[in-house]
Amino acid sequence: SPSQLIKQAGAAADGSYHILFFLPWFPEAMPDGKLAKAFVDEWAKRGHPFEGLTEGFRGHDGVLTAVEGIRIAGKAEPKAVQAALWQVNVMGLNGPIKFEKDGPAGKESGQSKPSIFIVQVKDGKIALPAFAAKK
Repeated sequence: SPSQLIKQAGAAADGSYHILFFLPWFPEAMPDGKLAKAFVDEWAKRGHPFEGLTEGFRGHDGVLTAVEGIRIAGKAEPKAVQAALWQVNVMGLNGPIKFEKDGPAGKESGQSKPSIFIVQVKDGKIALPAFAAKK
């Protein structure tokens, strides 16, 4: 987490850029800002360390994906859930979760394309760089 870097490196962290998949400092910049803010608020309410948010969101999105796969399959049977994952289309904290088939028929693999963000350490704080895309 860039926050940890600031704590550990101090002024030496200034000017560094970081690629992240979740922006807890700027939940409104996420694809679903309300969902991201609710997650960040609940994380804090439970007393979890702020720095864990940059990876902790993955648990939320992973469980959300599994639950949606089970819902679509109609049962928690591994083969049925595996087949149902191709139909998953939900909004996670990182952004849309939808698997796209890649590879020969019957042997496809799938990847949901993540949202990727860049932050900068500026004057000892996390900032969105001037070149960052706006929603």
